[in-house]
Amino acid sequence: MKPIILPLLLLFTISCSNDNDSIGTQPEYPNLIEFTTIAESVLTNYYTNTGQQNIIIENNTEWNAFLTNMDWLAPSMNNIDFAAQTVLVVFDEPHATGGYEIAIQSITEFQNQIEVIILQSGNGDATQIITQPWQVVVTHKLNKPVIFQYQ
Repeated sequence: MKPIILPLLLLFTISCSNDNDSIGTQPEYPNLIEFTTIAESVLTNYYTNTGQQNIIIENNTEWNAFLTNMDWLAPSMNNIDFAAQTVLVVFDEPHATGGYEIAIQSITEFQNQIEVIILQSGNGDATQIITQPWQVVVTHKLNKPVIFQYQ
């Protein structure tokens, strides 16, 4: 009887799977990424020369250069930990009138990239001066290519 039990026990052991091996090894996609707005506003007249652009800032050198070039930003925004965080900056295109807004709607991680959805809104019926909306957000360290999409 022992010769029969040993092969059956071996077969039973091999056929059992351990689902715990796969738990936590592969993240689920898409994954919404949390972010915090640290500054946002609308540039007017003199300062509206940046053009529409998206900037990814990943270290103190880039951050300090950005703050130096954009001297209108509050210098108190220096407490970013670039070992754990990434800063994203979006500038809308300059508009001939006011009444426009720009806002990062979502940041989503996919298997091979990060997608940033930017919502442009407004109809330009506010003021008769050149304006350019912008936003600065901070999120956890991004380690994949970032794609910006305007809506």
